[in-house]
Amino acid sequence: MLRLVDFLILGQEQLQPSIVRRRRTTTDVSSVAWINETLQVLFGLLSSRMLPADPNVYHQAISDFVSAHPSAAIVTTNYDCCIDLALLSQKIDFTYMVDFSNIAHNAAETKLVKLHGSLNWFYCETCQSTRLENIEEITSRYKKGEALYPVIAVCKECGGQYRGLLVPPLAMKFDVAPPLTSLLGVADEAFQRSDLIVVVGFSFADADLYISRMICKALQMSASAKMVIFDPDYSVANTVRRRFSIRIPRFDAKRILAVRGDCENTLRDFLAGNLLVKAKTKIKSKSKREPKKVPS
Repeated sequence: MLRLVDFLILGQEQLQPSIVRRRRTTTDVSSVAWINETLQVLFGLLSSRMLPADPNVYHQAISDFVSAHPSAAIVTTNYDCCIDLALLSQKIDFTYMVDFSNIAHNAAETKLVKLHGSLNWFYCETCQSTRLENIEEITSRYKKGEALYPVIAVCKECGGQYRGLLVPPLAMKFDVAPPLTSLLGVADEAFQRSDLIVVVGFSFADADLYISRMICKALQMSASAKMVIFDPDYSVANTVRRRFSIRIPRFDAKRILAVRGDCENTLRDFLAGNLLVKAKTKIKSKSKREPKKVPS
C-alpha cells in the first residue's frame, strides 16, 4: 500500500485559517455555497500553477514501484495530475474508482484514489454527472497556449454548470462533492489490507482528521502493519505516535518510522529497497528518580 501526498497540499492548507475565521457559526446551505464559489475562483488560480507541472523524481519512483507491484494503491489529497502522468508515461493501467458518465468503469488492479478530486474531473451539480477528461491533452494544449483550463463549462445533458471536481480542505468537504464520498470506503479498505503505509509530506491536519482515523483503524486491526513517514519535520511523526498511542491500547510507537532529508532521494532509495529505515522515537517515559542522598 502506497500513501502519497506531495508538496502542493501545502498551498491548499494555507487557505484554511482565513476561511475558518470567517465562518465559525453553524454551517448552513448558504455558507457551503459561499465557500464553494469563493474556492472555485481560488482553485482556478491554483490550476494555472498546477497544470504545467511535470512529474518529478519521486513521482517517477512511485511509478516504478507500482509497475513492479500493481496491487499497490495510491491514496492522495492532491488535485494535480503529476502522479497520473507518471503512471501514463509507463503505460500503467490504473483506475480512479469513480463512476464517470462519459467513460466506462476501468477494472484495473492499480488504484489511484484522489480523495479531494482532480484537475481532470468535472461535476455537474444539476444532473450530478461526473466527467473524466484526458489530462495529457488538457496539459499539452494549456502549455502551448491553445486552450485555457475550463473552470466552468456547460453540461450538454441538462444545461447546468460543469465545475472542476475539487473540494476544499475543510471538514465539510464531502457535502459539496457527493461523487467523492464513495472513495472513503475505497481508501479505508486499501489502508486495512496494507502491511506498510508510506506517507509522503502529509501534515495530519485537523481538516483531514478522517484520514488519520482510517490509518489509526488500520494499524489497530493489524498488529503487524507499520507506517513510514517521509517529512523534513520530525515532529510530525512524534505527533502521530502520541495520537495513536492514546487511541490504540498497548500501541508500539516503533511501528511508526520517520525518514528525514530530501524526499526525492530518500523515497526513491526506499522504494527501490536501498534504504534501511530504523525506528527512532522520542517519546519520553516518566521514570522515578532516586532520592538524593543527604550527607551525614
